[in-house]
Amino acid sequence: MVRCDTFRSPRALCQHLWITLILMDHSSITGRQLAAARTLAEMSQADVARAANVSVPTLKRMEGASGAVPGMTNNVAAVVRALEAAGVTFIDGDYSGSGGPGVRLRDPS
Repeated sequence: MVRCDTFRSPRALCQHLWITLILMDHSSITGRQLAAARTLAEMSQADVARAANVSVPTLKRMEGASGAVPGMTNNVAAVVRALEAAGVTFIDGDYSGSGGPGVRLRDPS
């Protein structure tokens, strides 16, 4: 991960990182989506926790939520990134199909 230090980093890089962090909204991700995504990716809780650099109890609390994932925004984002890196796509409830939020595996092509 790139470190944004105002004394050492180019200003444009810092602005890009802050804009990216502001635009990433993981508040609509549910605990059930995280658990389903982990299962689809065939990863254990320890695998995901290690990849996201969070503790297993933190991941268990996130997955146990029936609604929006509780926890620090950076931890939720790290878990989502780890699962997306494993090939999972998160689907919100506003896509053009029927049903609510969900997950799917990307086409391996």
